[in-house]
Amino acid sequence: MSRFCIAVILVIGAMLAVASPAALHAAAPVLQTPIPAGSPFIGAHVVGDGDFTLTLGADGRARLDETAPATGAQPASWQGTWEVAEGDAFVRLSATSAGAALKLPVMLEAKLDGGVVDIFGLGVDNLIYDRSDLDLTLGSGQRHPIVRVLNRLLAEVPYLTYTYPVENANVYTEDVRRTLARFQEVEGYAPTGLLDLRTLLALVTPAAARLDASTVELTVGPDVINVRGGPSTNYPVTHRAYQGDAFDIVGKVGDGSPRGTWLEVCCLGPDNGWIRADLGTVRGDLNRINTVPADQLPPEPAPAAAAAPAPQGRGQPLLANLPTTTPEGNPVVYLTFDDGPNGSYSQQVIDLLNQYNARGTFFVIGRQASGGADILRNEAAGGHYIANHTWDHVWLDKVNKEEFLSQIQRTRNELLAVAGDLFTLDGDVLYVRPPYGAINADDRQWLAELGYTPVLWDVDPQDWRRPGVETIANHVLGSVFPGAVVLMHDGGGERTQSVAALEIVLRELSARGYSFYNIFGQ
Repeated sequence: MSRFCIAVILVIGAMLAVASPAALHAAAPVLQTPIPAGSPFIGAHVVGDGDFTLTLGADGRARLDETAPATGAQPASWQGTWEVAEGDAFVRLSATSAGAALKLPVMLEAKLDGGVVDIFGLGVDNLIYDRSDLDLTLGSGQRHPIVRVLNRLLAEVPYLTYTYPVENANVYTEDVRRTLARFQEVEGYAPTGLLDLRTLLALVTPAAARLDASTVELTVGPDVINVRGGPSTNYPVTHRAYQGDAFDIVGKVGDGSPRGTWLEVCCLGPDNGWIRADLGTVRGDLNRINTVPADQLPPEPAPAAAAAPAPQGRGQPLLANLPTTTPEGNPVVYLTFDDGPNGSYSQQVIDLLNQYNARGTFFVIGRQASGGADILRNEAAGGHYIANHTWDHVWLDKVNKEEFLSQIQRTRNELLAVAGDLFTLDGDVLYVRPPYGAINADDRQWLAELGYTPVLWDVDPQDWRRPGVETIANHVLGSVFPGAVVLMHDGGGERTQSVAALEIVLRELSARGYSFYNIFGQ
């Protein structure tokens, strides 16, 4: 046993009851020994996908510089110390480059792979976890000791109004995922709900209090509600809010009655959102909230005739209008599948859906369409909706308008060419799911101009991580509600677990009386 494990053996022993099988070990004590002269670690190294530069000095000082900051943000940097132990570099970042102490030190463990520095360990305080194991175990209702730290950090962000869970604080629940994704979106990162290095650094770095923070809150009631881009139903839906979600109220308009008043709430991305007052419970004195002047309200959306909407009767004008129950009153769920078609798994998904008289929605990668033409035609012929997942799975929020339009229109044209004669639902490809859920205000406007509707999701079991069949199924079954949009995958990798979990989900939800509609509402 190395001296690094011995240093925290008692801590690890206390945590084993709740830890996942993920690799866990102590971070090396910092500066216990001098940096070896001529160490290949000394110098500046590009790490990650080029998002950071790690500089390790011969004097034991370390600096991490952000090279690809969020849109509109200034690059951030952090400083600390490092040492070499057992052939690896152990880095402890403890402050910003300006000297502000981090809430918790961030630990990195790096090795040299072909002369390139690879950060394979990530952690906080004095514990480091293998990053590949984190990818496999951090999510989908699984337990991991770092989730306790994540819950603590989320609870310390005022605008999230997030409460540290009383029980099972080490479980990565749907609430944790949604809250983390919300934090990422507000901070300008892709709202993946995954704890990566960038997000961890943002959580531990002290931030200036937001000027729009408020002591008056709106708490969402028992129903899932739609958050809009402005104070009326003329504005598009930008987010969904769930039972128990709490938001700071920072503005209002209306006549003062619950149904006649719209509340501006923080924070739901780069811009605030708007919720009608009768859709939640107000805590605090609403009279203290200023009325937003008319000239400071979001611009009114362009009339439908000014855009290029689908012809009459083709497509839902707003995803918010999708039914939550059947005409008979049974609950409805929307099963959606990304990254296909895949010859090994997509047909299995189709067969399962057909077995349960279920309709689903397949968000297709454009460049894969022609190679999976038979599968796409089977999907369309079975009453499933074929939708757009871009040409090659790009981050839509990171491309210019020309590339954005190419990604969407090229995929639409390919899908229509392959199976358009079978698109009997609306005769078109009107729904788009942005990869990684990454979409900004410009993206929404460009989609609206083309008559498209963006589709995100409510329940994400992160089945792409292959965390186990029961884990995937239990996450869906424990998080679903009438009208929920569930994200799963029929492509993008090995999907045996996804298919097996889908069978459980269909069986159990059918027993609960659920019906399964496609995103077109049928």
